Amino acid sequence: MLDQVRARGPLLAGDLHGPDGSMQRIPGAWHSSEPRAALEAHFRRGLLGIADRRPNFARAYDMAGRIIPPQHHARRVDREDAQRELLRLAGRALGIAAAADLADY
Repeated sequence: MLDQVRARGPLLAGDLHGPDGSMQRIPGAWHSSEPRAALEAHFRRGLLGIADRRPNFARAYDMAGRIIPPQHHARRVDREDAQRELLRLAGRALGIAAAADLADY
């Protein structure tokens, strides 16, 4: 999957096929197909990023290094500063929320 994204640029899960060449569905899984599950796993590991969202909310995945500006590649943020910023963003997005809602966001 990573080789395909690296070579072809931003791709949707529907642009890729599973290891056996099919678009195998995963019963009961929110990510519904093997390619999407693999792309989401790479996204969670920080190898891929979301380059675009389509009108149907489909994610276009690309290599994280091509999405994140170079000046941020080696940037380090203190854990407390990062948590404070994430909390600020959650509060801004949710407006009014309980502490659990902010933490979940």
